[in-house]
Amino acid sequence: MKEPEIVVLSGETRLDQWGNFFFKDNAGKEHKVGAKNKKKDEIASIVVANPGRAVEIAYDTVTGKEGKVFDYIKLVEIQVDESKITEQQVAPPVAKTAPAPQELGMWWKEMGECIRSGLIDKDFPNMATKIKGQYYKQMESVTGITMKKED
Repeated sequence: MKEPEIVVLSGETRLDQWGNFFFKDNAGKEHKVGAKNKKKDEIASIVVANPGRAVEIAYDTVTGKEGKVFDYIKLVEIQVDESKITEQQVAPPVAKTAPAPQELGMWWKEMGECIRSGLIDKDFPNMATKIKGQYYKQMESVTGITMKKED
């Protein structure tokens, strides 16, 4: 059986098509919580809610059909004793990068189409006026064309 280990959560998580939950630590190592693990939801909620925090991963073993022994994650606990964390486990915070210009353009195009079709009014009735105002203000600053609201 693997010894318990302390890792710092990176915040990267994913589910695969079989329902297995994966999460990465700051060292880039990926950890798997199997779909059949009874504590999968509990472990996933701890991992997702605590990016950048140190956790202790406890392992247990299970014997497969052919007698082969497998290690699996039994428990994930938030680590309160910060002195056990090594410097290699703590990665510097990653700065968020701005979206690519193409992505921004696509977003503005979609927003304009939602305003023109009336979906903004249906989906966000309380915020529609504010969203439209911000959209038109941004379009005026980008295009240099003054947009007047028709009554």
